[in-house]
Amino acid sequence: MPKLGLQLPGFGSGDELYYAPGEQERYTIADMVRHAVRAEAMGFDFVCKATGMSMREPFIPFTMIAGATQRVRLMTSVIDVFTRSPIVAAKTVANLDEVSRGRFVLGIGRGALPLSRQEGFVFERVVQRLREYIMVVKHLFAGESVDFEGEVFQIREAKLGFTPYRREIPIYVGAAGPRAMRVAGELANGVFLGTASYAEYVRDALAKLREGAELGDRDVREVEVVGSSLLCVGPKGETDRYVKPLLAFFAAAGQVDYNLRFAPFFDRVKEIGELYRQGRREEAAHGVTDEMIDALAVVGSVEECREKVARFLDLGVNTYRVLPIGRSIAVAYENAFQVGRGL
Repeated sequence: MPKLGLQLPGFGSGDELYYAPGEQERYTIADMVRHAVRAEAMGFDFVCKATGMSMREPFIPFTMIAGATQRVRLMTSVIDVFTRSPIVAAKTVANLDEVSRGRFVLGIGRGALPLSRQEGFVFERVVQRLREYIMVVKHLFAGESVDFEGEVFQIREAKLGFTPYRREIPIYVGAAGPRAMRVAGELANGVFLGTASYAEYVRDALAKLREGAELGDRDVREVEVVGSSLLCVGPKGETDRYVKPLLAFFAAAGQVDYNLRFAPFFDRVKEIGELYRQGRREEAAHGVTDEMIDALAVVGSVEECREKVARFLDLGVNTYRVLPIGRSIAVAYENAFQVGRGL
């Protein structure tokens, strides 16, 4: 039985405008709680919240959501491994795991390229940083005092300072490239595939995940694979209005550099990203083709969207998250609930 997850709104309204202007800024923590409660009632398995760039941090909203729900898992998807130390992340997540009574999942990743521009980080040694981050956090969750001498982190006598609700809190990796995917297979409990993932990329990612699992002497079936897509319900003219600018933004932000390497339209995606970075955003969005949308997003009527999610599941991904977009947050999420009802 496939598991379906819901990504809560996260980005501030920018030039992509995949909701009405200003809606993201007015989207409150109470709204997040309401959507999470509805998702649980509708049978969704988990809710996700991203962080970084122009968006709310996830931890206070998740504290409220934990108190208002009973079953759904709560996932960060993802927090970056540059702005929070593994010690701070472990303490925060262990607290939330206690509040949610063992339902929290720590999702970590590189973070989006705009983070590098905003906060001055240089994305160096990302895979090694991910590897060491997971190792340190695991030891802290286990209640150990940690002395760690790595290539990235040097840590002395670190510990949580309290007994965690669980000593094995799941850690998921937001990964795209083969090295990060292997780390996920070797060390993590799960992996988030990119939000715009071409079918051949998914097959390649699963192969790299298996290689990592073999390195860690693990069964790859122990690693949950979470697929992901934009979800936009409506007639073509309306869905194009919201999906095209966001796919153009993804192209510019470097979020599809590996995901789409296998796609026949990869060179065109790079051109779209360059147009977007030059400020020619309307032209960039106009360059997004129907072929790209069909391959990378879940769009159409409610029934067509259900069929497209099923198509992704057929690739070997049994857990899926959707990021609803549309003319308003209310409409986008109501449509997502209707799609989820039939899966």
